[in-house]
Amino acid sequence: MATPTPINIELLLMTRVLINDLASADFDDVRLSQTIATAALFVAQEIDLGQSYNFNVSPSGLIGPDPVPINTRDDKAVALFPLKAACLIDQNRLQGATKNAIRIRDGDSEIDLSVGFRGFSDILKFGTCQAYQLLKHDIESSSAFVGEAVLTPFTHEDVSIGVRDAFNRFAFRFNGTIG
Repeated sequence: MATPTPINIELLLMTRVLINDLASADFDDVRLSQTIATAALFVAQEIDLGQSYNFNVSPSGLIGPDPVPINTRDDKAVALFPLKAACLIDQNRLQGATKNAIRIRDGDSEIDLSVGFRGFSDILKFGTCQAYQLLKHDIESSSAFVGEAVLTPFTHEDVSIGVRDAFNRFAFRFNGTIG
């Protein structure tokens, strides 16, 4: 196995784009590298990447070998590592938002700071965490063996016409429409 190297700038930039951390830079490169290395470790446990990696979360986040170089590029890793890192960051932001999610009522007056909390919940449901799960599922299902089957030993008149035409005629007989 290759010796872990610093996180590639492409992975850092992709993660910054996913968490909208370009202008204000809430995370320094070291902290972001640690998060990407942690995320990469989780990804490697969840899916077969086709290549073995070494991970070192501290002190500055290292992954070896680097999945980004053109001649050895691991597109699955390059796509999944930043998405999982962004998901972890969004989960942490949600935890921080729950601390500020308060609702105060005094008679007819009310202050509700929990509305922002609900927005973070939607980010987890429909944002980077969902994108990571969908991409992971697509990768897993595209590499799955589909198999073959022998359906019948005999022929039918519809076989010479073609399977699609036979289906259309069946559908028309069934519900009066084609397709």
